[in-house]
Amino acid sequence: MDATSQDSEIIFYALLMWRNYIQTGDVSLSSHDAVASGQKHLCKVLDRGQMEMVIRLEDLSDRILNSN
Repeated sequence: MDATSQDSEIIFYALLMWRNYIQTGDVSLSSHDAVASGQKHLCKVLDRGQMEMVIRLEDLSDRILNSN
């Protein structure tokens, strides 16, 4: 794996960790995973700005993943 691919992978995971932190306060747990694992109580109620940021982070992480 070259340095550019490694950088893209780091950015991809960092974006998803940021998304998870917004959703649950835990960088390793998304709201989807929290619900699926019976931990719905960890999901935060997000305002519009937070929801928009989550969507932007997911879109950007998809672009990073698909650029390689």
